[in-house]
Amino acid sequence: MNPRRSCTQSCTQTRAKRESEEMMAKLTELAVRNARIPIGSTKTEMLLSDGDGLNLLIRNPNTRKTWLFRYTRLGGAHKLHIGAYPSVSLAVAREAANDLRRLLRQGLDPIDEREREAKALREATAAREAKITVSDLFNPETR
Repeated sequence: MNPRRSCTQSCTQTRAKRESEEMMAKLTELAVRNARIPIGSTKTEMLLSDGDGLNLLIRNPNTRKTWLFRYTRLGGAHKLHIGAYPSVSLAVAREAANDLRRLLRQGLDPIDEREREAKALREATAAREAKITVSDLFNPETR
């Protein structure tokens, strides 16, 4: 096998893949709103890509649509739920996906970061509730 030819084929395939991804149309709000699993289809789920990891998961019945961010890290595929459509619009989902990509560029795992934020929120809430409870014990009006 000629090493030069192998590189040329590999480079051509990589370039073709990149060009096809660039040509893939971004989703529009109208397309998201009207997206449905075709009638008579045996599929129970359908995934529409907006590119760069942002996907819309449509589940049967066709009324349930969820935004997902899919990415690979440390050799494994991961997905993170962003929110349900229409509560989370296309624009908001794109912003969230940009934030998640920023975390990945910084070398952070978005799932770990989300869990860390949730833990901090739980701890802050528990501390606030504990403070209120102790304060209430010594307040003559609440006895």
